[in-house]
Order: sequence, then C-alpha cells, then structure tokens
Amino acid sequence: MKHILFLFTLTLISLSQAEKPNIVFIFTDDQDYQLNSLDYMPNVQKHLVEKGTTFRNHYATVSLCCPSRVSLLRGQYAHNTNITDVSPPYGGYNRFNSLKLGEDYLPIWLQNAGYHTNYIGKLMNQYSVNNYNRPIPKGFDYQDQLVDPYTYIYHTAVFSKDGQDPVYYPNQYQTDVIHAKAKAALKRLENATDPFFLWVAPMAPHAQFTIHDNGSLSTGPAVPAARHAHLFQDVKIPRHPHFNPKRQSKTASFWKHLDRLSPEEVGGLDEAYRNRLRALQAVDEMVGSLMEELERQGRLENTFVVYSADNGYHLGQHRSFPGKTSNLEEDINVPLIVRGPGVPEGKKSDRVSAHHDLAPTFLALAGAPIPRWVDGGVMPLTNALARHPQPVSKESFAVEYWTPHALDEIFTRPQPVPVSF
Repeated sequence: MKHILFLFTLTLISLSQAEKPNIVFIFTDDQDYQLNSLDYMPNVQKHLVEKGTTFRNHYATVSLCCPSRVSLLRGQYAHNTNITDVSPPYGGYNRFNSLKLGEDYLPIWLQNAGYHTNYIGKLMNQYSVNNYNRPIPKGFDYQDQLVDPYTYIYHTAVFSKDGQDPVYYPNQYQTDVIHAKAKAALKRLENATDPFFLWVAPMAPHAQFTIHDNGSLSTGPAVPAARHAHLFQDVKIPRHPHFNPKRQSKTASFWKHLDRLSPEEVGGLDEAYRNRLRALQAVDEMVGSLMEELERQGRLENTFVVYSADNGYHLGQHRSFPGKTSNLEEDINVPLIVRGPGVPEGKKSDRVSAHHDLAPTFLALAGAPIPRWVDGGVMPLTNALARHPQPVSKESFAVEYWTPHALDEIFTRPQPVPVSF
C-alpha cells in the first residue's frame, strides 16, 4: 500500500509540473511606448498585440537601466533594493552582489518552483569582462550574457556563457546573435519535461557606445542592421503638443528655461528616432522567429509571452535632447504586452502597473509562493490572477530618481541637471 501511495504522489507531482506554463520574457533597452515605436514592429503587432493584451499604463519605477532591472528582479522599489544608479558606488553588478540581492531574487524563486531558467542578453550594468564569474549570476540553469564594456556596441557582441571566458562575435550584429542564441535555447528545451522561463534581453534600441583609444566612452544614435538602414526615410517623431513647444508654461521647473530646439536640432532628433525604429527591426524579426518556433513545438497554448522594456526615452519633448532619467511620461511609461492562456486577445488595458509587479506576477503564473516583503502585486492577466490574494495596487506607484540627468551625446549644447525626485 505504501508503494501505491508513493507512486500516486509522484504522479500528482509530475502532472502539476506539466501543467505549469512556460514564460518567455522579451525585454528591450530604452524602448518608448509614448512615441509609437511598437507601431513599426509588425511581428509584435501580429503575434502579441493582436493575440494578447496591451497594458497602456505600465511604468518603470526608475527611468534608468540598472535600478529598473533590479527593481524588476526583486519586486521592490529602488529605495528598498538600494540600487539607485548604473555604476558604483550606488549601482552596478558588484553592488548588486555586495548587497546579496542575487541570493534571493526572481530566477532563484522560479528554480525553486521547478522551472528551468534561462537568460540571454543584457543582465545589468557593470557585468563585465572583469567580473563575469565573480560571482556567476545565480539562479540560471543556462545563461549567455552580454559583458561590458562591449554591451552597447552593436557590431562587437561579447558574451559570457555560464560564467565561462567571454566569447567575441566581431562584425556580427548583436541582436542577430541574441536571436540565434534564443532560438537555439528554445530548441534545446523542446523535449524538456519541466516548465521553462526564458528571458531574452537585446540591447536595442539603446544608444551606441564608442570606446576611444584613451579608454573613454562616447554615445551616439542606435545602429541598425545593414539590411534595415534604408527604412523609414520620411518618418518623424510624433509632433505631440509638448514636442519642442513654443511655450514651456506647463512643465517642471528644470525644463522651463530651455531654449527652443533649432530646425537643425529637430532634424537630428528625427534621424535619431528613425535609427531607433530601424534598430528595433531586428528585435521584431526575433519576436516573429521565436513565436514560430513555439508554434512549431506546439507550446503556444501553454506559454505566456511577455514583451517590455527597462525604461522609456524622450526626444525633443519639452525641448529636451535625447535621453531618459526624467519623470516625463516618455521616460517612465513603457511597453507591456502579454499573450498567453486566458489572456484576452486584442485588448487594451488601462490598469495601472509597474515593473516591481512583474516578479510577483510571474511567480503567480508559476504557482510559486511570493515573498511577503516584495513591494509589487499580482497583475490580473487572467481571471484566475484577478482573484489572487496579493493583487497589484489599483491606483498609484512611486517613480524615483537620484543621479544626474543622462543625455545621449547627439548634440553638444548643454542642458540642465534636474533635481532628484
């Protein structure tokens, strides 16, 4: 009788694992929602927007890469993670580990729930050729991550796979390399019995970094793949009322004294916008390819596909140069599209949510316990999640920022450093 009960228990456990959904999370860098970048991504429209729900009021709690990513990984506001910048002493991979945040975060929680966890692309700032294995990021069964200082160079991708020595991919377009790695990961997982979590994080459409002979860095517009460089010749930044306005009466004090942008500067901003759209085309191709692979494997019916970005971006709003790190809607309102079993198709939701809600939501999808100390809640992606006892806040969230204003160096005219908020 004991043997029968034991076998019955194993059967129940196996069935429970089989029923858990897979999760694919595609996470871009600096992609706007307010400036309509999604409209130029036909595969995202076809496979995600039309087949899932777009959350129009989803926000980054910090409009800067590293604090935003750690907020997502931990389900906390940045004032609780204490990661408030992209580099030392207040941010970056070494600080993340010195605070022991990597001992208790999303990938480990999902592993504990029986998931095969995978990460491909950009993890966070300061994960570099000097510390890629000190320590190896915990919680991933497979990882192949970009390493600094090459993370922001579109045609010199450098990756560390599972903490091994970095591998260089000279003259290969970075998003294409990530695409190939992500598709290969899906193929490896085809016959897996455990559910999987696959996080794919291309750097596009972030600005390009150039490393000079003296070791210094400068930034410039996003760089598209050669096959996309000719696209969108006549496209311009949406001319919303707050784009380079004649008057600055209805804006924060640190924007009000900015000079109006010249026609030449506006033209430069439009070209920067076009290059961002062009750089996103390789991401869009990757989305289509991964969706086709999931369909080929027959996994779409049991897979949630989530698309988002670490923070938004502004170009010319309130007379500003390209950048982020403000509390403008362009910087904090980010894409969030979810497709999966039970998620309404073709729906636009105005429900308010933020990045610190994603970790608890992923855990709820996985049927895993949610740490009581997280700041976020469970988003009502499905009817079942709408009844979860730890729901997302319905009305408000905090946006925070501490460090100097970040501008991409497309122009040289100085702009102000806004106060922290």
